[in-house]
Amino acid sequence: MTILAVPADDAHFEGHFPGRPILPGIAQLALVADALGRRPLSRIALARFRQTVDRKSTRLNSSHSS
Repeated sequence: MTILAVPADDAHFEGHFPGRPILPGIAQLALVADALGRRPLSRIALARFRQTVDRKSTRLNSSHSS
């Protein structure tokens, strides 16, 4: 399991969505891929988003298998 901290002022929160900013799924995938050293994103076979990531809950948990 990988746990990532996302800064509350991350630019990805802007515009997604007005009044309730969330971290878009593609940004979550990019952060996890960077942390795991897996690039490009096209190599990620399956991603499941279990909850939204907003400015109050800025942690991503990533379970992975090698």
